[in-house]
Amino acid sequence: MGYAIRTVGVVGGGTMGGGITALTIRCNRPVVLKEESPELAQKVEKSLHDRFQKWFDLGYTKERSVLDQQKSYLTVTYSIQDLVNTDLIIEAIPENMEWKKELFFELDRIMPEHVILASNTSSLPITEIARATKRPDKVVGMHFFNPPTSNQRMLVELVRGGSTSSDTMDTVEKFSRATLGKKTIRVKDRFGFLVNCLLLPYLGEAVMALEQSDVSFEAIDAEARNFGWPMGPFGVLDVVGLDTAYLVAEFLSRAYPEKIQLGTLFKALVDAGRLGEKAGVGFYDMKGGHEPLNAFLQRIYGSRPIVSAQKVFERMTARFLNESVQALQDGVTSKNEIETGAKIGIGFPKDGPLHHISKLGASTLVKQLNGYVQIYGPRFKPAQMLVDMAVRGEKFYEILL
Repeated sequence: MGYAIRTVGVVGGGTMGGGITALTIRCNRPVVLKEESPELAQKVEKSLHDRFQKWFDLGYTKERSVLDQQKSYLTVTYSIQDLVNTDLIIEAIPENMEWKKELFFELDRIMPEHVILASNTSSLPITEIARATKRPDKVVGMHFFNPPTSNQRMLVELVRGGSTSSDTMDTVEKFSRATLGKKTIRVKDRFGFLVNCLLLPYLGEAVMALEQSDVSFEAIDAEARNFGWPMGPFGVLDVVGLDTAYLVAEFLSRAYPEKIQLGTLFKALVDAGRLGEKAGVGFYDMKGGHEPLNAFLQRIYGSRPIVSAQKVFERMTARFLNESVQALQDGVTSKNEIETGAKIGIGFPKDGPLHHISKLGASTLVKQLNGYVQIYGPRFKPAQMLVDMAVRGEKFYEILL
């Protein structure tokens, strides 16, 4: 059944923590936001007040009384003790398992028994985080997508740890949907959950194609947009931040070494400070004056065989589609929730990857994947469920032409 969440605590006031705080306050729930120091607390408070003021100036907030209420709903602190009167804690600190476990240990020690402890981790197993507490039944994953306040990022992945109770799941689902206005999917606890396990292989193939081939990254992005993606893979990486994406990719490459291979370009770009929009240059040069990416690639990798952007995008898409089937085979979530997660979480075009496979044909995709296995190795191995469906001529969905 779940219970009402009246006041929320957020730990970490960075991009995600600040966004979750702003969203929660916009949805009429007070938030206590904990930062590491008085200086950071003061900085985050000003940033959030400025955001509320901007909403008012742009007309998103219609009444000054609402603006005043939003400001009054925010408490920023550097003392963890100030979180004790909240009903739900959402952790939004960097993706470091030891840091998260230390925090959850401390929260478990001071928070009343009824309080739910949630992590906004995008990739780390909730069951492991919960082991730091004496309330694993009240530890859950709430993976928001960046930016949390955007109407284009409506998904929250709810991750059930090994001991997470049904009551905890029901409570966070009700809060996410009814209070925050989000759409949710429930996913199995594993490294990367659902969405990142689909997205990172797709993005990784794009990055590796640049170090292996002479191909235009702008043309690959154009292929993705023509397919229906809101952004191309390199545009996505620049927005997310190459350092952030690389960190998640490292986790997943250790968890799934047979599937996630990073190559060398990802790290070379990070080491060169080409972190994306936050640095003014990543794949794209937003401010001008930086070494063109093609020159950067030529300097590091020299001459490479010419490959068409269309072929690269086909290869990327094959990975995404295959991992979607693998997720269903592994029981990560249901068929319909895979479609919802892919569409709402990251903007997969049209009806979702399993619908796309139903149109393409399982046998066609298996043939593509087996061809890529011969060139690129076992990370393209077709999921057994897909192979079986190809043999039987089955579809995930009946498609009306």
